[in-house]
Amino acid sequence: MMQRLMKDRIAILGNLVTGVAHEINNPLTIILGNLDVAKKEILQETEKKIDTNKILESLKDAQHAAERIFNIVNSLTIFSTIKEFNCGKYNINEILDSVVVVVSEDIREKTTLIKSYGNIKPVYTSEEHIFQVFFNLLINAAQAILESNSSKNEIRIETGMTSDNKVSIKIFDTGPGIPLSIQQNMFTPFFTTKPVGIGTGLGLVYCQKIIKSFNGELFFESEKGKGTCFTVLLPAVCS
Repeated sequence: MMQRLMKDRIAILGNLVTGVAHEINNPLTIILGNLDVAKKEILQETEKKIDTNKILESLKDAQHAAERIFNIVNSLTIFSTIKEFNCGKYNINEILDSVVVVVSEDIREKTTLIKSYGNIKPVYTSEEHIFQVFFNLLINAAQAILESNSSKNEIRIETGMTSDNKVSIKIFDTGPGIPLSIQQNMFTPFFTTKPVGIGTGLGLVYCQKIIKSFNGELFFESEKGKGTCFTVLLPAVCS
């Protein structure tokens, strides 16, 4: 029952995001093209007394925003087109960068994101499924952060190698931490600390299932008032 519900939710989300991506990409291409033309036209204009610097700055900002949306749509497409395991050797640092593109807006409003990537070996996994894992973990970290402490808040992503040849990925947040009384329930299906309508209580369960399917581990450490750190360990493969 649980597996079917998870499957249905992912299928619905996948169809939604794929449709949005298709609808947005075409007008974005037009926007980017027209902004480029407008920039060139203004640069060639010498007779009219207009504040070209101001216009150019506005156009550059618009172009950067459009390019960012374009990148987000591409990353969301990766997230949505999940059907079956399509496995291969992947560099986790590169997958993390794709996830950060998607979640950066949610994180930027509350906290500072710090990336500390180590020199890691590739892992044998499914890019799409691992993308989902880190998407969920980063969104959870962002939701745990209290906006009132935005200047001191931090989400840190650290990657490295362990002594037993595993790739380690740590996602740490400076949120309030998970109370000891409920820590044992965090991987229980349908258990959630989020308000009604926000969380399904299946995210961490699904993440753990994916990581275990690749002979990995997912666990966390948390202390009240000092934040939470989720750790993913995946066996490394020869490059």
